[in-house]
Amino acid sequence: MKPLSKLTALLLTVLLAACSGVEVKVADVSEFSSGNYQTFSWRSEPFTNSAYSRDPVYVIDPILREITDAQLQSKGFRRVARGGDFTVDYIYAPGFRMGADSSQTDNLSPRAGVRPNTRISQAERDNAIALSGVRETRNVRLGFNDGKTGLEVWNLIITKIASDVNEPDPGRIRSALNSGIKSGFKDLPAATL
Repeated sequence: MKPLSKLTALLLTVLLAACSGVEVKVADVSEFSSGNYQTFSWRSEPFTNSAYSRDPVYVIDPILREITDAQLQSKGFRRVARGGDFTVDYIYAPGFRMGADSSQTDNLSPRAGVRPNTRISQAERDNAIALSGVRETRNVRLGFNDGKTGLEVWNLIITKIASDVNEPDPGRIRSALNSGIKSGFKDLPAATL
């Protein structure tokens, strides 16, 4: 592959990751690495939506488990029903994030009009107003716990601004979780032999 092609591919990957809207915070992997783990099990049972709830957790749960299982198995870990070398669990929590800082919007008004002696273009003004409100987020914290001690050895936090607050779209959820988990598991070591 030519150097220019490599650079273009790298730039495209970075741009796509930046545009995905998924933030990933990964804990230090050294404690997990020292565990010499080979098997894993889920700490809790999958959710069953017997009440036909529209809560997003019922959409997120099976997708998160499927993607996590696939990523861990691709790294050589074997899933067992109970008593794995490490256990996997997650917490799902909707959250809120503030938009633009007030220092960026101090001379902006939602009322249209002319603002003399400002260097802010209309597009910048409109974006600051549109992004200055509170945004709802979807947050998933995936944790790995040692199978013997029960102590956490690694975690990953995935945050995405929710654009579909009232109607969670399984395709978008799958895409966000897949992106977040792949990114977070990038430095996770493979299973020991």
